[in-house]
Amino acid sequence: MDFFALTNLLILILIANSMVIQNGPFHSPDADHGAETPPAGLKGGHELGDDSRWQETVSSAGLKGGRESAGDPWEEAALWYRNQLRQHEVVGGALLLLREGKVTAEGYFGYADLETGRAVDRRTIFHWASLTKTVTAVAVMQLRDKGMLDLDDPLTRYLPEIRQIHNPYGSMDEITIRMALNHSTGLRNPTWPWGGNEPWHPFEPMHWEQLVAMFPYTEILFPPGSRHSYSNPAIIFLGRIIEQLSGDSWEVYVDKNILKPLGMHHSYFNHTPVHLRPYRTNSYILSAGNGDGERDSSDQPGERDSSIQPGEQDPVQGSDRTRPVARGFDFHTGITTSNGGLNASIEDMVRYLQFLLGRLETPHPVLERSSLEELWVEHLPIADEDGIRSSAALSFFLEEFDGIRVIGHTGNQWSNFSYFYIHPESGTAILGVTNTDGKYDMHRFRHEVSRKLMRKLFPR
Repeated sequence: MDFFALTNLLILILIANSMVIQNGPFHSPDADHGAETPPAGLKGGHELGDDSRWQETVSSAGLKGGRESAGDPWEEAALWYRNQLRQHEVVGGALLLLREGKVTAEGYFGYADLETGRAVDRRTIFHWASLTKTVTAVAVMQLRDKGMLDLDDPLTRYLPEIRQIHNPYGSMDEITIRMALNHSTGLRNPTWPWGGNEPWHPFEPMHWEQLVAMFPYTEILFPPGSRHSYSNPAIIFLGRIIEQLSGDSWEVYVDKNILKPLGMHHSYFNHTPVHLRPYRTNSYILSAGNGDGERDSSDQPGERDSSIQPGEQDPVQGSDRTRPVARGFDFHTGITTSNGGLNASIEDMVRYLQFLLGRLETPHPVLERSSLEELWVEHLPIADEDGIRSSAALSFFLEEFDGIRVIGHTGNQWSNFSYFYIHPESGTAILGVTNTDGKYDMHRFRHEVSRKLMRKLFPR
């Protein structure tokens, strides 16, 4: 064998070895994260407790002592998180850690689609529910910076029809855009408290006129501006104002002015376009589990809004029901799109977090940094529990513990439960999401998990 033939043979051996390493349980950060072929024997009959469902990538960059060090916070958090997902019978989920604005560790659990055996990975598109509200806040600040509105403008300047709402505490003209952003308008939490419990009902009202028709039957529940109380209608009002001032639908405005400039090309609203269907996660609920088509609701600190009411027993807790039922890939959030309609891939959500952290370069600034930071100024206290002080900013929420402050939001809708928290000073962020209503109350699960991860993964 001549020299050149021997050299080519050695190169082929090296390539083959590198492929074996990349396809092992820990993927290379640069490996292809497209749809994976399920292991033989799993298609159509997957075992939800199998440890092989956890796929993890860890980079030593930004992790104290690197991957091999004892007491690595990611190692401890990932192990605990994986066990929690398995115990709660979650079909699919993800957890990512960013340090200095870069993904340093990521874990993907289970399946985006059980029927085909398609695994969750970076390209998987989840529904992010109320995380959408932070996008609406960015859009409001864009219009403010252009001089098209002021945060202290009354909502009635743009939406005179809301004067039909009954306000026993004064004039509707006293309720401002700022109050809508910090959830202190006095409006109720749910968008549409009438009906919605039949399979033939729309998931949410589809038209603005439907909300207007019910304004005479709507009331302000407490003096506006006096305290925080999460409200979906308040954010819908902001979405409507964006439409009126921009001349675009809310979806078109956000796509043109936020998503595309940030490079979020696998993000959209409501029904999935054909070319992105291979990446969309299904949504799952355990048989006879919590709810069937729950609307977007908040479990922001200090509130509880789930299908299990205080004093009631969780109908699934303690049972042995383990068969998840697919609810379908798509549903339409209707008039509530501006407060809960975002669908996006994990990769796109990482870009969004990098934008919030100030670690994403774009050809043109999406929002001035000072305006973004204005959204994170504390406005109203919410709760102080378990050593974490929670407060409301402008569409974002603040959590303070152990001498640090993180900024974030949570969301839940159609069995998708999500959260992100950022620490801009260090460029640290966590992002988590699941696609299942599990064995326990998943509102409580997400609340407890996100708080534990905050304490484990953010720098002290």
